[in-house]
Amino acid sequence: MLLGKIISAVSSRRVKQEMAKQGVGPVNMAGVMLRIVLIAMFFSVDISYVAKELNRRIKLRRFAKVGEIPEAKEIYRFLSRFGEEQFVGFVSGVLSSICAKRRRNRVLIVDSTDVSLDLNWFRKKITKADLEEKEFKWGYSSSKGYYIGYKLTMVIEYPSLMPVAFLLHQGSPSDAKLYEEILEELKRRRIARDGDTIISDKGYYGYKNYTMGISRFKVIPAIFPRKD
Repeated sequence: MLLGKIISAVSSRRVKQEMAKQGVGPVNMAGVMLRIVLIAMFFSVDISYVAKELNRRIKLRRFAKVGEIPEAKEIYRFLSRFGEEQFVGFVSGVLSSICAKRRRNRVLIVDSTDVSLDLNWFRKKITKADLEEKEFKWGYSSSKGYYIGYKLTMVIEYPSLMPVAFLLHQGSPSDAKLYEEILEELKRRRIARDGDTIISDKGYYGYKNYTMGISRFKVIPAIFPRKD
């Protein structure tokens, strides 16, 4: 049911308009590829596997609202054309189109997670020097170990749990180092306004962040005391 709602949302005319605005085309085939990628992400399987299953199953094609199934290499080629700013701009535009108008005094929840790219770096060694001109970098997390990719920050509204912001950061910077960048983006996009409450976990805590938040963004920190 959840995946069906996602596919319906990305099949809408509004999403096609955002694709055209970001220079993603041809729009109809781009929409098919996007739905295939979302299915692969949803079930944590390879894109080639999803393409094969779509070719085998009529019901699955109907569910995904696709007719002609592109080859996996075409989908990877399509994804490789996305720049970081283009991708974030597209996602932000889609979120803005489906999100309800903001209320006053909202509660915003901020959290970050690691996102690894589908790169076979076991087959071919990839060094830091190889990634100097790339938008993604080597990173490390306690759950994944070493990986190549990004750190993703999501901001959602509570209690509706509607996503309102989507930020990508290269590699795996600590949450505390991202605090200023996140507040800057929330202010620039007019997502966080006077009277809103921002909730984040202890990974963002730091003395410099407290003082910078007060002086630059007029954020009053509520600091929980230690247990003792």
